[in-house]
Amino acid sequence: MEKDEIWTSEEYGTSHQGRVATLLEDGSGPKPVYFDSNSGGFGWEVRHWSVYDGGTHPQRPQAHALQAQCSCGWQGEPRIVDWTTAGDLPFREHGWETAGECQDDWDRHITVVDAHAIDSTTLATAKGPHCFHRGEVEPRVRSVWEPVVLR
Repeated sequence: MEKDEIWTSEEYGTSHQGRVATLLEDGSGPKPVYFDSNSGGFGWEVRHWSVYDGGTHPQRPQAHALQAQCSCGWQGEPRIVDWTTAGDLPFREHGWETAGECQDDWDRHITVVDAHAIDSTTLATAKGPHCFHRGEVEPRVRSVWEPVVLR
């Protein structure tokens, strides 16, 4: 059983780590589920989306929606889990498609980040409309990041 599933991009490392978050019906996120090892007095806290199936051993809530989240604070649109079509399938199987849609959302987020990223070499040698002047940032960049004052 996975404790959680984290996505990373080589370019951004931990500043843009993605994951599938679970949302309850009230929009809040559930606490991690503790699974006891039944021997040795230890266990695991798990927050992987697939454990939120409403099970009873251990007791855990049922996911209402799954949502892509990024360590930068970005969140995708919640994707409602369709429990009516699950039949006898465990959540880790019938929720797989919804979790995949969340990963697609995060991939699109990274594409947007790529489109707005400026490497430090470009900043150091910038001339023209993308240059910093007296603490001002070019408008396209300002929409993505807070203005930076360079002295």
